[in-house]
Amino acid sequence: MEKNFDLTSTDLPLDKVPSNNLIQNILQSIPYQYYTFYLNVEKDVLYDHGNYEYGIGLTIFDQKMADEELFTNYPAEWAKEYFNKEMMNSDPILLHGCHTLLPYAWGTCRGQFPSINSPSLLKLLNKSSHYGIENGISVPIGIGTKIYGIFTLTFEPSFLINTALLYQLASLIQNLGVYMISYRAPTSPKLLEGDLKPIESRQKILLNKTFNALIYQSQYIAKEFENRQKILSS
Repeated sequence: MEKNFDLTSTDLPLDKVPSNNLIQNILQSIPYQYYTFYLNVEKDVLYDHGNYEYGIGLTIFDQKMADEELFTNYPAEWAKEYFNKEMMNSDPILLHGCHTLLPYAWGTCRGQFPSINSPSLLKLLNKSSHYGIENGISVPIGIGTKIYGIFTLTFEPSFLINTALLYQLASLIQNLGVYMISYRAPTSPKLLEGDLKPIESRQKILLNKTFNALIYQSQYIAKEFENRQKILSS
């Protein structure tokens, strides 16, 4: 069921500020499995040739990310294993995203869409597959030459998708990620997640328009998925 939002007001309600609820509202009609949005990944990468391993990439440090730097609905058991075993040190999905502005697929979700594959990826998927995480797409959220974060969507292992839909979905994720990084973090400890504010007052109006576009883009892609499923079922 489509949601109707009041976009005439310049005040941004809680369902429009960066949060897990926002992500889930935008993606609610799309048949994804899990999502994760890592912010400030690039600052955790040490650009030192001494820490570069061929086939693996650069080493990521500071595995314990702050709450505001990680949005995800991954199973708690997998998140715990991922961080406790410091898998970020060699996560090829994140490492690849630190060096490109283009979206890419991984695991069994390929086709003609750009994809990555390596022994280190197979090693990671061997562990994540225990939680049903075997394929997905990742989109670097960057402006200019800076990568602000990496947005990932995973799909059920049996989920098949064509290249055109993948590019549409990557575009939605890119726009959603840019929307989310258009906010600054609270400067006062009294401010809660729902009190995040846009950088400028004029930005608030632009963000409302962007939010409106996100809703329509999401609904359009959801209908494309639905139509494709009808074709496959006929």
